[in-house]
Amino acid sequence: MIEHRLLGQANCKLLRKGGIEANHVKLTHRDTIGPNFLDNLSSYARLVSHMRPILPRNSLLGLRDMAAENWNIRDHANVLYTVFPCNQFLVMQDHVGWISMRPLAPDRIELRLTTLAPRDESTADKAAHWARNQKITETTLNEDLSVNGAAQAGVASGANEALLFGDYEGALHAFDAQVEARLSKAG
Repeated sequence: MIEHRLLGQANCKLLRKGGIEANHVKLTHRDTIGPNFLDNLSSYARLVSHMRPILPRNSLLGLRDMAAENWNIRDHANVLYTVFPCNQFLVMQDHVGWISMRPLAPDRIELRLTTLAPRDESTADKAAHWARNQKITETTLNEDLSVNGAAQAGVASGANEALLFGDYEGALHAFDAQVEARLSKAG
């Protein structure tokens, strides 16, 4: 288990929305993870107030030629379990990245990133592998923080009376509905 803390000038809700959609991956992460994923393609399932988005890798297209009983989703997609309101578990090929978000202010956030590796794979000879994977996820989150910080600065400028962010994507609408339902219960 490797843990790291990141601080950013970003809005928690906007950052969380970035994790449940795919339209930014190829552009925002063009020099890191972007080339590994299909462009603007994702799916999701609602799990009561939680969500499970799936971001397919390029290799998913090769499954057309393989028998379904040989498919393993972890080999061809990242699965992101989002636990409302601020935890995400990114299931990758051989490990899980736990991302815990803590809003500090409307435009400031703390992220705690923890790489969870299988106990029998947490050996000294695999330490560099887990550290490298932690760094990839950390770099990707820093890219998200940078883009989100720029978007938050635009929102804070007051130049626009209203903004609509990706409302065409079902996962974003489902997340907003959960937030609104919780806020209306809070009175």
